[in-house]
Amino acid sequence: MRVAAAQNRLNSQAHLLIRADAGSRRGAGHVMRCLAVAEAAREQGWRVTMSTHLSAVGWVRPWIESLGVETVETADTVESLVELGGSTRADAVLLDHYGFGDHPDLLPAIEGIGAGLANFEDGEFGRRAAHLSIDYSLGAESLRRPDDGSTYCLRGIRFAPIRAEIRTGRSARPEPCDEPLSGRPVVAVLMGGTDAQGLTATVEALIAQAGGRAQPLDGGLSLVSQLQHADAVISAAGVSAYELACLGIPTALLQVAENQGANYRALVTAGAGAGLGATAELRAQPALVANRLRAWLSDPELLAATARVGRQLVDGRGASRIVAALAATSESLSRP
Repeated sequence: MRVAAAQNRLNSQAHLLIRADAGSRRGAGHVMRCLAVAEAAREQGWRVTMSTHLSAVGWVRPWIESLGVETVETADTVESLVELGGSTRADAVLLDHYGFGDHPDLLPAIEGIGAGLANFEDGEFGRRAAHLSIDYSLGAESLRRPDDGSTYCLRGIRFAPIRAEIRTGRSARPEPCDEPLSGRPVVAVLMGGTDAQGLTATVEALIAQAGGRAQPLDGGLSLVSQLQHADAVISAAGVSAYELACLGIPTALLQVAENQGANYRALVTAGAGAGLGATAELRAQPALVANRLRAWLSDPELLAATARVGRQLVDGRGASRIVAALAATSESLSRP
């Protein structure tokens, strides 16, 4: 019965159910990367339903509506997620939530309703058994992942989910050049979708110390237009770091959460961002961090290099690759 039900749905319009975490303390990164996948799925003809708490990230609602994505009640337990997947006749469930834990019954329960389970993980954060495990961190493909019963793994930066706005902005943005910045450089500030650590004012003061002019950004949407007059960006080392790398704008990174550690180290080591340090260092030694920023802003070759490396690493097609893998996984589950 499970095989027949899945095959009948795949013969019509495939349906993706997304359960993404969000909140004032959790930030908006989980929702943003899931919506990039939803956008790619809609482009490929999928029907998409999203289950998440939007009270702290209401600014993403217009994007959800523009994509034609339906929002439904929030499933906060394994049982309610499985029930929602069954009632919406999902072919695939994309889970991006640290709070569910590695529940042993989740994978077989999702499979039991005729759906495939895909899961975003950030190293060990959010890791669980799934039909399709996704870790797009730079360098993830070369790290050993414990065998937890997951069927397929998408690992590495080629799977970074980038939304269409960023891809369009990338095409229109001029190539980075080594010319010195004139006057006081305009440095945009992007501390995630909710600035969960309350760092924006501190970073603005840091920019002033380093001789620049701060430009705070409004959430994660319309990012390209907001960056039109910015010379560089200071960003948290989460989802935004990969978007900025794809866009090709000089970026300095701060690690503002524990789960950003791998991203921060890998991107800085690769030269896709200047490393300013972690939150604790920013608060304890702001003058030291300001000196790092000043040195970076005064080096035109280094500024251009971070932008070039970022563009080379993130091509913007990760979400489409994820959707193709979702389709293949759902099709394989539907076969007898």
